[in-house]
Amino acid sequence: MSSLNSRFFYGIFSEVNSKRCHGEFLINQILTTHGCFPVHQHRIFGKSPDCECGIDQGTVSHYVYGCQIYREVRQKYFPKNFFQLGILELILNTRAKIGLKIIIQDVLTKYLAGVKSSS
Repeated sequence: MSSLNSRFFYGIFSEVNSKRCHGEFLINQILTTHGCFPVHQHRIFGKSPDCECGIDQGTVSHYVYGCQIYREVRQKYFPKNFFQLGILELILNTRAKIGLKIIIQDVLTKYLAGVKSSS
């Protein structure tokens, strides 16, 4: 795990506590910053780290807080003050968690479609 990812994860969970284990695949994608995110794919496979929106790199933070592709999902599912909330607070918010899953499922689906088309 890179130092940047370690810091990201530490920012969410500063203490190890097995009671906080989240056994959900899509949520784990967010917590680990691994899997379908372009920046992770870039580190592992040398693919483009950029989001398809063209504004920024495809990081967890970009998709959750800034990507215009998911603006409507954020408006529908996230609390109005979501910019002031951390990732864990969004995960623990029942409605926001639904929105997070929608975003990550879409990112994953697009990634898998790209893998199939390049095979």
